[in-house]
Amino acid sequence: MTQDPLMSGGSGIEAILQKLTSDQELDAVILREKVDLLARVAVDHLYEDACGNVISYKASAILGLAAHNDPRCRRLVIDYLNNYNLTLKRSALLAAKVLNDKTLCPQIAKLLQDRSTVIRMQAMDCLLSLSPENLDEYLKVLVCDHVWYVREKLARVLVQKGLCPDLMASLERDPKAAVREAAHLELIHS
Repeated sequence: MTQDPLMSGGSGIEAILQKLTSDQELDAVILREKVDLLARVAVDHLYEDACGNVISYKASAILGLAAHNDPRCRRLVIDYLNNYNLTLKRSALLAAKVLNDKTLCPQIAKLLQDRSTVIRMQAMDCLLSLSPENLDEYLKVLVCDHVWYVREKLARVLVQKGLCPDLMASLERDPKAAVREAAHLELIHS
């Protein structure tokens, strides 16, 4: 006959609770291991997509790798920054911001001279986000950018963030009135 744990002065209940607690702890450990395994499988799948041939998969996969801070992502970011495809360059710039890796700044700075205006502006945003010590050296190439609204955006951002006063002096003398006005208006408001 089974003894009622309530009738034995509680010692049976303590044993049952102890067993339940140890079973729950074991279940929690197993669950953590399963979640860890699934996460690693998912990240490996992202890496395969990032190395594959489908541009749309590659672009989104690199952002997922960056979000997981996967160590393989940095090399892919550099490869994408040097790629001819604008989608991959843009994804690499976004991934670089997510990684927050200042060692990528020299490769990002090369894109400040890219043929695409969108890429130059996004590279500027990325560098501003990463804030390397020599930011003014990187950005000075944009002071003479052939597209006036790139120079205008540069002026607005520099004054809003209080950065690179030497570059601002050049932008205040810009040949395009909109750039000079943006620099001047921003100076009045700051």
